[in-house]
Amino acid sequence: MRGFFNSPNLKAARDGLLTTSLTGDQIQCLQRISTTIHKRELGYLHDNGIHYIKVGLSAMECIKTALLSCEAQPPKYILDFPSGYGRVSRFLRAKFPEASLHCLELESTALRFCKREFKATAWLSKTDFSAINLDQNYDLIWCGSLVTHLNQSQCQKLINCMYRHLSPNGICIFTTHGNRVADFLSRKELNYSLPPSVIADLLNQYQKTGYGFTEYEPARNGYGFSVSKYEQIEKIGEQSGEWQLRQFIPAGWDNHQDIYVYQR
Repeated sequence: MRGFFNSPNLKAARDGLLTTSLTGDQIQCLQRISTTIHKRELGYLHDNGIHYIKVGLSAMECIKTALLSCEAQPPKYILDFPSGYGRVSRFLRAKFPEASLHCLELESTALRFCKREFKATAWLSKTDFSAINLDQNYDLIWCGSLVTHLNQSQCQKLINCMYRHLSPNGICIFTTHGNRVADFLSRKELNYSLPPSVIADLLNQYQKTGYGFTEYEPARNGYGFSVSKYEQIEKIGEQSGEWQLRQFIPAGWDNHQDIYVYQR
């Protein structure tokens, strides 16, 4: 169990949420989740883990809504990309215990954790999404908070990659920073650790082209912060292949990131 951490805070948060007003599905899912976390996730437990769990629950509500809107059956093959250390994977495993859960991630340490803790198949990702070729197609792909860190060219390659790995009638759900985040930035309610001059340029790109991006400094390694309009993401999705945008939920994930649901 080296590197793992049985967090009493996460368990207490789970047990506390079980006493609140929840649906039957949410209760069942919460009761099944693993409360074991990796030590690298402890920084997310500043509020005793309540928000950490609520983010996972919110993801499951988005997935439930998407399955209903697409009239889809429970998925047999699921991809969580990027999985990180399992914030959503733990809920996917709890909600779909019989499904084959696959995790795609750049960090090998995170993959080892997900493989052991959630009985997931682990795939080591690549920074060049066009070079990813998994030996599997999926009924459900969840891609939370990755487009939010990519420029438009990278975003196109990522969405192309997800299209390639989607089964016929399969569902792809991904999230973006949309109008709500742009409003937070323009009203200076949140700055996402970005300096004012960078925010001004980011919002200018967003207004002019529908897609704003800035690299994180000082690394400037192609990874950064993006904000995008619905119309621009819709164009990118249309260029990826023959699938349909079935649902769009503004700020649908954790009352923050926009949700896009595509079906092949």
